[in-house]
Amino acid sequence: MTQAVYLNHCSMGLPTPRVRQALRDYLGEWATMGAAGWTETWLDRLDEWRKLTARLVGCRPDELAWLPSVGAGLGSLASALATRRGAGDTGRNEVVLADLEFPAALAAFGPRPGVRVRWASSRDGIGVEAERYAARMGPATRAVVASRVFYGTGAVQDVATIARDARRAGAFAVLDDYQGTGQLPLDVKALGVDAAVGGSLKWLRGGVGSAWMFVDRRHVRGLAPSHSGWWANQGMFDFEPGRFRYWPDARRFECGEVNLPSLATATEATRELLELGPARVSRRIQATRRELVERLEDAGHAVRQPADPARRSGIVMVPRRDAARDVARLARRGVTVDARGDALRVSPHHDTPAAHLEKFVKALDALRA
Repeated sequence: MTQAVYLNHCSMGLPTPRVRQALRDYLGEWATMGAAGWTETWLDRLDEWRKLTARLVGCRPDELAWLPSVGAGLGSLASALATRRGAGDTGRNEVVLADLEFPAALAAFGPRPGVRVRWASSRDGIGVEAERYAARMGPATRAVVASRVFYGTGAVQDVATIARDARRAGAFAVLDDYQGTGQLPLDVKALGVDAAVGGSLKWLRGGVGSAWMFVDRRHVRGLAPSHSGWWANQGMFDFEPGRFRYWPDARRFECGEVNLPSLATATEATRELLELGPARVSRRIQATRRELVERLEDAGHAVRQPADPARRSGIVMVPRRDAARDVARLARRGVTVDARGDALRVSPHHDTPAAHLEKFVKALDALRA
């Protein structure tokens, strides 16, 4: 992709040279150590990943679970909330989602017996105001799941207010930050969420098969996920048949064995972002987004974005008559973007050169011919 124009980091971030080297290093470890790598290197790397990710998202390492995907994390959490029997939990069978939410949340919470989904609907098809979430909450609300950045519009949500209203309603506030982590600084404690999920595939540029879930330590011991794996067992290496003890921390939500190639790449990607500075990277992404929007508008192309500049992420939506067809036509011109609905979804990163923005706009101009 070094010669091509890649503007699709919100689908899959391209690995940096350091991340590619981390993958090569892992292959060498596997070839030279075999199973001994677990005790000599890889379990320590998992601890390192947990510490680095805790710094990135603003929590304690023992509040993090390593997971193969965001969907796995949401499913594990949903299973635990379904059986929670604390004070005020009786009769709570409703989950609040936005109609712009990524399908993973509905897949995790919606199909469970007796669950009713209440939809917070968008007024403009771009974002959902916090008060529209609040209007769907009530005494039966079990959880409120909200993305900080909507995958199909790029709109940044007022998650802090949504979480506050969820807590006031006695519900569990869950953040899906897959489209936020890596392009926007994150502090889960400052946002006031009870749980959060994210991963390395997109803006973090750490590859597939590695996700994280934060669960506030105040809640952990009261949650017993039925959807988990043998790594959720505190006595996992005792190999005692018939005995299962949840970890006393967020590891109780973990599944099977860690995906070691993904662990290597995600750890290095997280380390690199922390060294660069999440706030600095975010400022650069925002500057690149503004430059892209200016180039598009100067060339006469429409851009769909939130009216409030503070609600604009690094995702730029460009309405088209046939967006899916245009993705293929642009690919033939060496430009990689994505489509959602009736718009191209364009997502440069902090190191995307201005020349690539220019090439994209010129390629889009050429489609008019």
